[in-house]
Amino acid sequence: MQSNEGLEQSKNLLIEGVEKLAAATEFISHHQVSAILPHHTLLAEMESLNSTDNPWVKEKTYREACEKLGPILKNIDTSLVFSNGDYQPGNFLAKNGKLTGFLDFESPSFQDPLLGFVKYPIYDMLPLSRTNLIDVFLEKNGFS
Repeated sequence: MQSNEGLEQSKNLLIEGVEKLAAATEFISHHQVSAILPHHTLLAEMESLNSTDNPWVKEKTYREACEKLGPILKNIDTSLVFSNGDYQPGNFLAKNGKLTGFLDFESPSFQDPLLGFVKYPIYDMLPLSRTNLIDVFLEKNGFS
C-alpha cells in the first residue's frame, strides 16, 4: 500500500477476500461447525450494546440514536454471510497480486455482510479507510 497503484490493488484484493468468505456461506452452513458459529445481525449487535453495564446507555444522544436506528434495523432482512469477523487488511494474504489465503478466524460467524466494514471509519483503518473501499464494495454487491 506504498503507492496509489498498490493501494488500489490492496483495496480490490480485500474486497475479493470478503466476497470469497461470503461465497463459502452455503458450504459452511451445511457443515456441523455451523451449529456453533454465532449469527450477528445489525439489530442484534445494537441490542447487545444496550446492556446496563454499557456507560453509553446513560448518554441522551446515544439513546436517541438507538431509538431511531431500532425500527430501521428491524426492517433489514439481508442474508447473513460467513465472515472471519475482521476485515483488517493484514488478515488477507496475497502474493503477486493474487489472493492466497486468510488469517485470524478468532471470531468467525455468520453476520450481516456490512458488519465487517463498520471498523473502517471508526478505527480509521489507514490507508484503506481513505479510499472508496466501502463504496466500491456496496456498489459491487448491490447495496445502496
